[in-house]
Amino acid sequence: MRTSALSGVHPVQPDFDATAPDSARQASGTLSVSYEEKVIRINGESVRLTRTEFKLLAHLVERPFGWVTAAELIRDVLGTHHRPDTPLVRVHVHAVRRKLAQHATWLESDPHRLRGYRWIGPSQS
Repeated sequence: MRTSALSGVHPVQPDFDATAPDSARQASGTLSVSYEEKVIRINGESVRLTRTEFKLLAHLVERPFGWVTAAELIRDVLGTHHRPDTPLVRVHVHAVRRKLAQHATWLESDPHRLRGYRWIGPSQS
């Protein structure tokens, strides 16, 4: 039986030069997003996501290296019926990072400057 990457704790290392400017960062690997199947594949392997997690990650992947605020994610992904100060975005981002396992560093956040979240992994192929 194959052990899931999610069953243990794995150190997370970026797959790019973290000292390079944002525009020069290049993640290694391949990414594909199937909107019909609601599936994201990294290096050919499906990442099992809930519908909301898929929408959140696809939204960020469509804007590589661009910051998306929590308020924008609430409005565009979760729906306008949620309050702007809800921790729901953080909860979903945490779940997505856990499922990305060793690729969790591709989903970046900056809560201290309130910039939000961004995808810094590979572009869609």
